[in-house]
Order: sequence, then C-alpha cells, then structure tokens
Amino acid sequence: MKRLLFILICLIYITAAKAQLLYDSIHAPTVLLEMFSSEGCSSCPSGDKFMQQIIHLADSAEQPVFVLDYHVDIWDHAGWKDRYSDSIWTKRQRTYMERTRQPALFTPMLVINGKYSVPAGDKKLVGGLISHTLKTRIPVRMDIMAEPISGLNKGIKVNYALQGRFDSTQLVIVLAHKEVTSDVTAGENAGQKLVHHHVVKKLESIPIASSQGSYDFYLDDETYKNLGNYLVMVFLQHRNSWRVYATEQINFGKGN
Repeated sequence: MKRLLFILICLIYITAAKAQLLYDSIHAPTVLLEMFSSEGCSSCPSGDKFMQQIIHLADSAEQPVFVLDYHVDIWDHAGWKDRYSDSIWTKRQRTYMERTRQPALFTPMLVINGKYSVPAGDKKLVGGLISHTLKTRIPVRMDIMAEPISGLNKGIKVNYALQGRFDSTQLVIVLAHKEVTSDVTAGENAGQKLVHHHVVKKLESIPIASSQGSYDFYLDDETYKNLGNYLVMVFLQHRNSWRVYATEQINFGKGN
C-alpha cells in the first residue's frame, strides 16, 4: 500500500511538471540526480531501489529526470571492498558538500542539479525537489548528438550546441553501467544480492569556450565492444557553483 501511494505521489509530481515543461519549451528544465553510495553501507540498498523506481517512472512518463550512481570508498575498510568504488567519487561528493553547504558526509546522499544535497531515502523531500526543479526556468538550452568512434582509438564523439547563457560552464561526460549486480559476502550487507543502476565508471570535464563544438571521449577496447551495456550522460555544469543546467542521456544499442 505504501509503495502504491509513493508511485501515485510521483505521478502527480511528474504530471504537474509536464504541463510546466510545455510552457517552458524553449529552455525546458531537466533534473540530474547524482547519488553517492556504497555496497558497504546498510542504508544504501534502499536508495538503489528508490533510484530504480525513479528511472522507471521517468522513462514511462518520458520526463527529463536522470540518475547517476557514484560509489565512494569511505566504507571500503569496514569489512567489504566495493569493486565499483573510487576515491575520485568521494572527492566529488566532498566538493558537493562544500558547494551545497552540507555539514556532514553520509551515504546514500543525493545531489539534485548540483544545488541540493539530501538523504537519498527521503522520498517525500526528493519528490518535492524534483517537481520544483522541473518548474524552474534554466538560462541555457543544450543539444547533444553522439556517435561511436571506430579505428585505432575507439570511443564516442560528442557534438554539442548551446543557446542562451553558458559562461563559466563545463561539459561533463559520464560513462555509466546500465545495471550491475553484486553478491555481497561481508560487511553490513553480507548475504545480499545488490542491484545497482547507472553506476559511474568514467567521467571527463571540458571547459566551454563557444556555443558549439565536439569532444572525443575515448574508451578501452573491452568497454567499446560492450557499449550496449553502458549509457552516456552529458550535462552542463557551472565551474564554480557546480549547478547543473541541462542534462542529456545517450544509449548505444541494447544491453543489461
């Protein structure tokens, strides 16, 4: 019953936001949810499930709400080493803490468009912030096209075009696993089979100097060969405040 109520609430948020999107069609807002989690954190599996629900609802309603999952390494010495964790993502979380004036480091933490950092399990708060963000005008529009690069140096060519205010911004390109599973045998989640979505593997940032351009995002041969198991997320982020203005998601073929 609680799950049904939550879904109905989310649908109300998304329906209300859809009308606003039609009104703001020139610079239609998008929402990027960046979750910082760990397989060594007992409260993170519930965050994973919540993000999966949001992905499903956004896809079903064709709404511009996007999810990324960064695995931090702060719990890697508490009994279980998360194979998807990286100190780079921990550093990114700490930077968001500073930018959003979040006093404590915790998991799972959710950062919404680089502006709000909140507990990922607080469904009512997160739903309200998604709705609010989808009703907020943005200063720039971003159009993205991407295609695989074959040959000796394999990867993805990302072409971008911007309209509006894009001063002091950077283009962030992220490669993420669509879905992965882990059988955890130790630590706080021992005995659980965990399912993660949109787990970040690689991230690169490019300062923006003009309204259009392209960037070659190189991949190793194994990743390129299995490109259907990944997605690429591209978002425009302010270099100082880290506010996210626009996000696009790209899929290459079928995969997990």
